[in-house]
Amino acid sequence: MKTSRLTPDQLTGLEERRATLTRTQCSDTPAGAVGRKVFAAALLSTALASVAGAQEQIWIRQLGTAAQDRANAVASDGASGVYVGGVTSGSLGASNAGDNDVWLARYDGAGNQVWIRQIGSTDWDSMSSLASDGAGGVYACGFTRGSLAGPHAGLADAWLAHYDSAGNQSWIQQFGTTDWDYANGVSPDGSGGVFVCGLTGDDLGGPSFGINDPWLARYDAAGNRTWIRQFGGIDEESADAVVPDGSGGAYVSGYTFGSLGGPNAGYTDAWLARFDGAGNQSWIRQLGTIDGESVSGLALEASGGVWVSGSTDPTPLGPGTDPYDAWLAHYDGAGNQSWIQTLGTSAQDASSGVASDGSGGAIVAGRTGGSLGGPSSGGVDVWLARFDAAGAQTWIRQFGTAAADYGLDIAPAGSGGVFVSGMTNGSLGG
Repeated sequence: MKTSRLTPDQLTGLEERRATLTRTQCSDTPAGAVGRKVFAAALLSTALASVAGAQEQIWIRQLGTAAQDRANAVASDGASGVYVGGVTSGSLGASNAGDNDVWLARYDGAGNQVWIRQIGSTDWDSMSSLASDGAGGVYACGFTRGSLAGPHAGLADAWLAHYDSAGNQSWIQQFGTTDWDYANGVSPDGSGGVFVCGLTGDDLGGPSFGINDPWLARYDAAGNRTWIRQFGGIDEESADAVVPDGSGGAYVSGYTFGSLGGPNAGYTDAWLARFDGAGNQSWIRQLGTIDGESVSGLALEASGGVWVSGSTDPTPLGPGTDPYDAWLAHYDGAGNQSWIQTLGTSAQDASSGVASDGSGGAIVAGRTGGSLGGPSSGGVDVWLARFDAAGAQTWIRQFGTAAADYGLDIAPAGSGGVFVSGMTNGSLGG
């Protein structure tokens, strides 16, 4: 069994990747590197918001238990409502099965909760991503340290599930090796099936290349695996986000410590790849600075290109300021970078995902410790910004409480709006 550069607790922290995964989570930061830690607060409630293209907040809801609750992922239900899901240490939608459980809820277009479900093993379970299935249901993925949907194979197993619009679980698959295996991103394949990506510490989809490898798999509508591809170099790498490419294939993105799609620029670099529907890699690109870059989300745009969002620490990929900055880039279908923009303050700023606005632009969300889109409410605030097709920022908004508030995921809501999910230490929506 190989030894990971990340400790078990830090690997567990991959569930918080949408709040940015950088070198600061690593246990072997080189001499001379600036050591920082990502947030690790005891967050007591979750928040859900819908923000329209006119930059007005339509509604916001807050739910939680006396324990720790977090909304890691959000996806449109295709009917003006939204699915939101995450993890809870309490009994949010059912009796807690043990340690952290997974939960999933559906809200209608007016912000009323339609239903909520909670599942778990006797050990640690987490949800990483949600994606609409195109028919009113939703796909979910994550990892488990127990037997969530079958025998536990190793240190952590990946899982993938489908729910219908009424909250019934259609199927769930648990898979893994004797090492660490995570499912980090999920998206529909456009043909009734689903793409899912993640990382593995062993031979999940082929011989292992290094410490941790990225993988991409495709499942059919019944939950049967069609194919899986494992790729990588000798260093540690992960696949963190996936979206369909509109032609039967998928864009997938993540981070690397090595030279996965080009020479390594620094500590961790971001990478973006395109695969066709049969699992063949069409191209791969790598971008970075002398410091650490991470990827938080992908979104398909109408012409077949893709937006990719992420964070950098501390040297920005474009004009920006230290110590953390968010960035948004656009690539065409052939893998050419059209533009890249950064935004930040003198405090810590990070992106958590990106969504199409339905009119040629993209809306990116994240967190800030400063005044990025307005006066700071105190602690950490949520921010949203829109960029047009040429990469120009058209507006930015910031909101929060005097406590810490984090935007963790974003999804299109129709009519130019977006849904945002996250967590709060304060009274953000209740």
